[in-house]
Amino acid sequence: MKIHRLILPVVFPAGLSPGEAKTTNLLTVARDGKGRPVLRGTALAGAMRQAWRERIDDNGKDTTDLLFGASVGDNDTIDRPSSLEVADVLLCTDKDSISFKPHNQINRHNGTVLKGNLFSMEALPPGTKARLVLWCREHTEGLLAGRGEAAMKSIAAIFQQGLILGGRSNRGVGLARLCAASAATLLTYDLGDIDQHAQYLDDHHAWRQSNTEKLSIGHEVTGEGNQSTSLAIEITWRIPRGQDLLVADGAGQEQQTVIDVNGDQHWRLPGSSLRGVMRSWINRLAAREGKPVAFDVNEHMTAIEENREITGEDVGYAFLSKAEREQPEAYKLIKCPVSKLFGTMLQRGRIHIADALSPVKEHLKQVRMHVAIDRITGGAKDGALFKNEVIIGSQVESPRFTSIILVNDPTEDEVRWICKTIKAIDLGVVRIGTRKAAGRLELAEPIKATGRFAEQFNTLATKQPA
Repeated sequence: MKIHRLILPVVFPAGLSPGEAKTTNLLTVARDGKGRPVLRGTALAGAMRQAWRERIDDNGKDTTDLLFGASVGDNDTIDRPSSLEVADVLLCTDKDSISFKPHNQINRHNGTVLKGNLFSMEALPPGTKARLVLWCREHTEGLLAGRGEAAMKSIAAIFQQGLILGGRSNRGVGLARLCAASAATLLTYDLGDIDQHAQYLDDHHAWRQSNTEKLSIGHEVTGEGNQSTSLAIEITWRIPRGQDLLVADGAGQEQQTVIDVNGDQHWRLPGSSLRGVMRSWINRLAAREGKPVAFDVNEHMTAIEENREITGEDVGYAFLSKAEREQPEAYKLIKCPVSKLFGTMLQRGRIHIADALSPVKEHLKQVRMHVAIDRITGGAKDGALFKNEVIIGSQVESPRFTSIILVNDPTEDEVRWICKTIKAIDLGVVRIGTRKAAGRLELAEPIKATGRFAEQFNTLATKQPA
């Protein structure tokens, strides 16, 4: 019998929020008994299982069940245990560096916050790292017989492209990728050899004691696997010359910032903000093509006529009735293609937009003064004289934000809508952030896209700075 050990040094470029509990309107991260943030092994195994089934498994659920075990409730659960051993992972960050991120959900028809959808969550800083150690027992029969090493390389391939962890990916965090500075390593133990068996026992004991630095050294591996069902997009934005941007926090006075694991401060372009404007514009594109959009203008106007307030739960369930929500496989009743892409409370989404960061530079800040005028008297309204801070683009320099978008199993229509939305942002038709700034972004570099329908992005070219 053989056992394979895969070590994956991963980094979370935008940070992550491995959720565990909710206190009023604050979502907290999972912690161990010493108060240190951890990523639960069950969460990690579940995310890998889903990614394997979507990206690697060409035989339905056969190899998925062989590698990860049969799903709970299957008749053969006892006969199909998991071949993988996955434990909780201590996240390499100072527990005092956990930050709070304010979030809300906006009614795209009137710009107001939906009822019950103003909350904050704890998040680990960008650049958080983890050392994942996976153990796999070699199969002696079935589709994976003798393919333990190949299976571990396929798992490395999943992390090479990117895997979403933490459960709050809609908020722009949770993207895990292999560290560029460290390679994945694989070591195989032949338990029929007494020396290798002893080495396995020593390494496994060290791992159980969290002494992963004492593990025997394996050989470097590169990811191998079928990734054609996914689409990865990397977009670098800049603020055009003479334009400004403000995506503020709850106070609404300054551009959002975040401190990474090295203590450096960055401006943050939240993935959740990009997600909101992209979803809104894709809704428009789908509606113009006659698609059955869930939250359309007719639904909005009907709610106004009935003096009914639309809630986040309505949007989350794609406006299914309470009776429809309770039906078995209720997600199949959802016809809206936009809801299927971005997800609902009945089915997770297939798109992830990560937070984009740019180093803070003081000379690219400017203060703006504002006043609200009474149109009758022509004077300033009481309490309506205020200022805020924006970041600007100049002829010499401009902040640059690199957004990473992952789409699992995209359709051609979905990719076309995403492409048109990026073009609309680049042309200035779609603006980002508060109305107290221009909100202009444009492409700074050619888009890097790999995977399914990636060729559609070849038509998007960057403009030369004026």
